[in-house]
Amino acid sequence: MLEVAKWVAANTPFDRLYFYGRDRPIHVSYGPENKREVFELVPTLGGKRIPRRIPIQKLSSST
Repeated sequence: MLEVAKWVAANTPFDRLYFYGRDRPIHVSYGPENKREVFELVPTLGGKRIPRRIPIQKLSSST
């Protein structure tokens, strides 16, 4: 899914992209603002995932 997320970020207008991990689905929201914000969901010790905003360029180094 990393390759899909990078393609979406590079080729489409979007409002927010949520990246859950290489082997998990992504979520892309589209809206009139086209903020192009990318969020990586980071697991906590309790097993929950919390969103952390990252630059689009950091998608290439996400695990």
